[in-house]
Amino acid sequence: MRHVRTLMESRPMLSRIPDQSLVEDPGAGPERIMAARGDGYAFVYLPTGREVTVHLETLRGPEVTASWFDPRNGQTMTIDTYNATGVREFVPPSRGRGRDWVLILDSD
Repeated sequence: MRHVRTLMESRPMLSRIPDQSLVEDPGAGPERIMAARGDGYAFVYLPTGREVTVHLETLRGPEVTASWFDPRNGQTMTIDTYNATGVREFVPPSRGRGRDWVLILDSD
């Protein structure tokens, strides 16, 4: 949990709110995807590493830089930068029980 705390503290906390409208199909049960956004960023937590479709237009700014955060070791891997329009599917580097990931979307 130390790595997740570091991630959570890396972005402004006072503006962060839960926002399930970011994801197209959050799922249910142990595979339920959780999303939150704040000023200039969003976090999408994938508890079992399944793919996720994100509504990029809900983020402010003309572009979104996407990264994967590995909560097991605290490492971040940049994916790419996209126009903040429409929807985009993201597939994490691994999937399955014990393979959770956080999709970071920075839009400033």
